[in-house]
Amino acid sequence: MDSRLFAKFKSCLDAWAKENEKGEHCLSRQILGKPSSDLQDILDKLKQLLDTMVEEYTTIVNQLGLVENLRNDESKADTPKEVILLKSCVDMYDQEYMIKECIQNIVSGDGFATQQHLANSAALWKSESYLDEQIQQEIKKL
Repeated sequence: MDSRLFAKFKSCLDAWAKENEKGEHCLSRQILGKPSSDLQDILDKLKQLLDTMVEEYTTIVNQLGLVENLRNDESKADTPKEVILLKSCVDMYDQEYMIKECIQNIVSGDGFATQQHLANSAALWKSESYLDEQIQQEIKKL
């Protein structure tokens, strides 16, 4: 498959990593119980990146004429490995975004009580536990 098909999708992975670092830095400066417009801005950018990944995935699926294959699980054998990788990637980034959204809501809320909670939230943000490094590396090679 032509690597140009995946260029925008791959750029989203790099941009996500940069925004994630900004989020880590923002959480390290977070004041308990005070909403952070910086963290909200980062979360908004992450959502835009996720939306772009979904759009790129959908465009690729449509260009390759695979819509019917993906609707029917029996046809997965006919689906190119690259498309399956992109779908897995979109799914894992969607899960990661939801976690980051929860973190932002927790650390900005009035009920957020201790510095330990903040430290744990920052560690969870940084760990990106839903992201599979191997899948990301395979996509970057496309």
